[in-house]
Order: sequence, then structure tokens, then C-alpha cells
Amino acid sequence: MPYPLKCLPLIRLGDELSQITLACGGATLQQIQMTCGAAPTASPETGLCATIALMNTNLILKPIPVSPNDDYMAGSDGQIYSRTKYAGFGRKVVVDWYPLKGHAAKKGYVTISMSHEGKKVTKAVHRLVCMAFHGMPPTPTAETRHLDGNGANNVPTNLCWGTAVENWQDKRTHGTASVGEKHHAAKFTDAEREHIRWAISKGLCSQRHAARVLGVALSSIQGIVSAGIVST
Repeated sequence: MPYPLKCLPLIRLGDELSQITLACGGATLQQIQMTCGAAPTASPETGLCATIALMNTNLILKPIPVSPNDDYMAGSDGQIYSRTKYAGFGRKVVVDWYPLKGHAAKKGYVTISMSHEGKKVTKAVHRLVCMAFHGMPPTPTAETRHLDGNGANNVPTNLCWGTAVENWQDKRTHGTASVGEKHHAAKFTDAEREHIRWAISKGLCSQRHAARVLGVALSSIQGIVSAGIVST
């Protein structure tokens, strides 16, 4: 007989066996593990089960270290789940875990809002999932890498911590970097930039002359030229 998934988040660090089985309708730990595919192991960060496997699926939910409360978890499908819904007049009711609807942000990323005591905080889904499945960032400046170049693909296997340089290299590799004519402030197309580099390399004009004729700053021309230099 399946036991309700919502019983598992009720287990807290230090609960006695009798408390655990009572919360799960009298089920033993062995029965819970057989039904849900994972034993309820308490998490030091939140007191929630460190791993929850949804019954009859391959979905795994894990606590989010920076969650404002125990009402949110990260899923192995790359979504953030909540177990509460607002019932009006500031009241919340506990329900089965369900995925939150994300919002498209800049650069193709997805964000969600988490609330606690009437206050909302918006977080990037990829960072929350990475924290839940791969631990906290190794350094304060660590960024979340999308290994396939898709900023909306937030499954744990597609995420890892990395440096800003590694993140930029990923974008260059997958063609998603804002360089050349893709940049929002680009004044020239890629073809025009190539023509400028060619003219200067052939000695047809100097960088200063090109800047004056084209009506741009000298630094812009210098950037175009340096972007075409291949390191050896």
C-alpha cells in the first residue's frame, strides 16, 4: 500500500522511530524505503530528508541549503518544488510537492520566488539546483556552468560549479556568448569587423584613422583588432 509522500518531509533530525512511523501512517522505515525508493535520512541543514524519491517515478527531491524555510526543495528534473500554497488572507496550506512555475530572466536563465513570513526572495533556479545536488559554491565568486550551453536546462547532470573564465569558455564553445554583432552594444557586424581588421593589417589605414573615419572611439577599433589576434 503506497504511503503519502507528504509524510516524509515531516521527519526531523533526531525523531524517534515511533514518531517517524506515526507520521507515515504506521509504516516502518523498511516499508517507506520499499515504497518510495529512498530511506528518510535527515539533513543537518534543514532537518528534512536528505533525499526523497517520488513514488513510481525517478524524480529525486533534495533540500536547498539557502532555502528560507523547509517548504522548498530542488528536483532532479531541474525544477524547484514547493509543498505549500496560499489559501487567502495570508494563510498557507500544506499540499503534496509540486513544481513552481519559473520565470524567464536575462540570458535565458529561469528564476523562481520563495517566500517566508510574507517576504519574497527571487533566486536563479540553476544555482539552487546546483547547491542541492553538488553542494555550496566552492568559492564566493564561483558561477554555475551549463555544460550543454542551454541556460534553461537545469538538470543536475548539466550543472557544475566553475570559474567565470570557464563559464565564458562554455558560452564561446556553444555560441551563446555576447561577442561581436551578438553584443547588445555592437556597432559593426562580424563581417564589417573582419573588413576593418583586414584593412589595418594590410596597412591601408591606421587604427586612429579608421576610428576617425568610422566615427567611433579609438578603443573600439583597438578592441576589434585585438579580438582577431590568435594566441600561440
